[in-house]
Amino acid sequence: MNTRCLIGDDEPLARELIRGHILKLENFEVVDECDNAMKAMEALRNHNIDLMFLDIKMPQMTGIDFLKTLKRPPKVIITTAYSQYALEGFELDVVDYLMKPVTWVIGFTFIKSFGESMEVYLGWFSYYLITLPIFVAHTYLVAYLLVPYFLNKRLLPFFIVLFLALFYGFSVVELFLSNEFIFKWYQTGAALSDQYLTPANVIMSGLGNLYIVLVFLAARTIRKWYYADTRSKELLHTELQQQMENALTRVQPHMLLYAINQIDRMVNESSPDVTKAIALTSELLNDVMIYHEEKYKLFSGEIELLRKLVALVTILRERKPDVEFFVSGDPGQIKMPPMILFTIVDMIFRKFEKETTLPELNIEASGYSNMITVQILFDGTKKHEATEDCLQTLQQIESCYKDQVSMNIESHSYGCSIIIRNIDSSTANTIHPFADAINTPQQVVN
Repeated sequence: MNTRCLIGDDEPLARELIRGHILKLENFEVVDECDNAMKAMEALRNHNIDLMFLDIKMPQMTGIDFLKTLKRPPKVIITTAYSQYALEGFELDVVDYLMKPVTWVIGFTFIKSFGESMEVYLGWFSYYLITLPIFVAHTYLVAYLLVPYFLNKRLLPFFIVLFLALFYGFSVVELFLSNEFIFKWYQTGAALSDQYLTPANVIMSGLGNLYIVLVFLAARTIRKWYYADTRSKELLHTELQQQMENALTRVQPHMLLYAINQIDRMVNESSPDVTKAIALTSELLNDVMIYHEEKYKLFSGEIELLRKLVALVTILRERKPDVEFFVSGDPGQIKMPPMILFTIVDMIFRKFEKETTLPELNIEASGYSNMITVQILFDGTKKHEATEDCLQTLQQIESCYKDQVSMNIESHSYGCSIIIRNIDSSTANTIHPFADAINTPQQVVN
């Protein structure tokens, strides 16, 4: 009566190798294969299993946890690459522990000598110990020499000749070693014959070895496809990350980080305005993205963004910044690099984020002179230090826009001021219809 085997492993290559060795044995058959514990449980219900090869690391449920659910498990051989589970496995009365791939020879020896004496066990152990290097050498020569250097280069005649030579040569070596050094000295139950090197015997033995080679090549090909697909996904992911980084750059990343840090603080302090801060941050970032996507970037749009920035800082700091914004003339005539004013105000807010008070900002945008004037007014004992820090920040902005605008920065007793004029019309805001013009000074943000 055949020993009915069940293979439970989520790795296709491992299942192929185990099945290949089982099929070479007499009185053994594989009745089912499973890639997870749930399917293995169903297979045990549907079949009368004598021996189960069970992997530890499987999806849904580990092999160890699966064994613990079985009231009457069959004989079990654990197959895994994790030696730390050996003790726990033997506590569950497994008959053997098969480490992948180094000690597979022990497991296959157990299969071959299942129910036999120790002498038979030692015989088959010696057989696999001697012949395993032959199988490995044959497989690697085909996979890493013949295929890449002959088959892939379309040298088909040379590939066929060398493939057949390796096939026949390694079969002869395997038969010679097993018959002369194993079967004559150990009682394995294998039939002895003086004519073991006949072409028919060599070919039959080689077909069994060839199965292992083909399985390895198939697994190697699948692995290449998998890695190629993984690499493609990694490149797409990298591209997506780059797109996100570009997007973050456009939506003022420092402003975003500042808002996130402040929102975290509000969460820790259980502030009732957390939801409002999150909503306004999201709205502001979305509006900035939309503004950058617009073909014609109107200066009036930047004014609206600045108004929302002031509202956001008001919530985050729980105190409204003192910001006055005056627009005179037609704002469509103000031709400045997009987001320059937003960047200046944002950087000033973040520069003083650890201070109890923010400097007062008086901003005048003139459509008549195509110029923006920003006055930064300080109050307190650290006026001089704050002025120097602010001047340094504004000089950094000037270096970023040096080819597009001219910036005159001056220090005063009350703080500092900056005058911005456009010198590069190609980066300017496009004039919008006159109907949007503001002809009289108007306080926009107060």
